[in-house]
Amino acid sequence: MNETVLIERSHQQPRLTVLYQLDVRTVLLSGKQVIGRRGTNNQPDIDLSFPGVSRDHGVFVTTGNVTFYKDSGSSNGTILNGKYLDKEKAVPLKDG
Repeated sequence: MNETVLIERSHQQPRLTVLYQLDVRTVLLSGKQVIGRRGTNNQPDIDLSFPGVSRDHGVFVTTGNVTFYKDSGSSNGTILNGKYLDKEKAVPLKDG
């Protein structure tokens, strides 16, 4: 896969930047936001309609100045810093 996802804080507001081929998107993160692939009956908060992304792939939860990510049992899993995340386990994210 050729996608890169970065988490950064901009003036204390976390943001998600997704780089996929020639597509670049930046989304401000706040509260609870579901990430996944849009489908007939699925409208995620953050649409990543790319190969390998499940309809309900995962969820970002931002509380205070900490953002957590949890894989929602996606088919292909989530890789963070070169390692697959445990499904259904929330992990705190850092800049970068």
